[in-house]
Amino acid sequence: MNPRILLKVKGASKSDVEHILQVITDCYANLPHNLDAVEVNIFQNTSDALSFLSAQSKAAGVKSSSFDEDFYAYHHAWLGLPSITLSVEKLNTLPPELADACIRHEVAHSVLHGEIRYYVIPIPPPYRRLKEVCGLSDEYLLDLTYLTAVAVKDYEATKLLYSHNYRVDQLQYAEHLLEEGFETTLWKIVEHHPQAKALFLTSSLKVPFCIKPLLDQQNIHLQKKLESYLQPLGEYRQLLMEVVDESAEIFTDDTYSNIQTAAEIHCKKILKRILTQPTQRNNSSRTLNLYKINS
Repeated sequence: MNPRILLKVKGASKSDVEHILQVITDCYANLPHNLDAVEVNIFQNTSDALSFLSAQSKAAGVKSSSFDEDFYAYHHAWLGLPSITLSVEKLNTLPPELADACIRHEVAHSVLHGEIRYYVIPIPPPYRRLKEVCGLSDEYLLDLTYLTAVAVKDYEATKLLYSHNYRVDQLQYAEHLLEEGFETTLWKIVEHHPQAKALFLTSSLKVPFCIKPLLDQQNIHLQKKLESYLQPLGEYRQLLMEVVDESAEIFTDDTYSNIQTAAEIHCKKILKRILTQPTQRNNSSRTLNLYKINS
């Protein structure tokens, strides 16, 4: 049975609303879930969608990403219900099949992460231990935790969809992520500032984790494209993929456990290497607007 849709629409045409709702309800019909209700907020203009999300985030007092012009669709559960917010303006810039894939990605999040506990994540013990060794602030550790959780949850969403026959569109979604390109300029800015560098590399887990469930023998080309995408990271390209591969091998069906697993391996492979450098305490922890990614 599909969950009850609590619909909010501003400015979007009837045909666009009907299409979005059809994609959402069809997806729920094909995925196992126990949702009773889900909020669906459809805005014609991206600016209205962003203002709505910003207000909800502030009302809930939840730390979240800084929403910007790259926003297409977003899921959260800050106020107790799974909530999907969409920008028709942005979705209409994509090919129809890709736009539908973006919508389904958020539906998968609502199935897997439709409770507030998936958005108020305690700092994992491996990151707590970094605080003791490196003198990091709780705010910085929360940033690391948020970015790690985003990456892990994207892995889980892709895995759910791919395992329920949403294969072609999730491959299109993966190709889209890779085609958006790596933020080489930002990497060059942060790579000499250990705390900012560590945050950037943690944010860079998102794309490879999201794509990881698709990397089977039928999609070898995707592995090559991912390697090319991460090429600007130099030595960290391989380390980042080791974090993803080793984490995925031991992931379970428990999101909290998976976040802790990823944090443990990420600490061992990358964070300790960067943050325990003798000069790291004297460097700025500038985040440089790293959080342009959707959950």
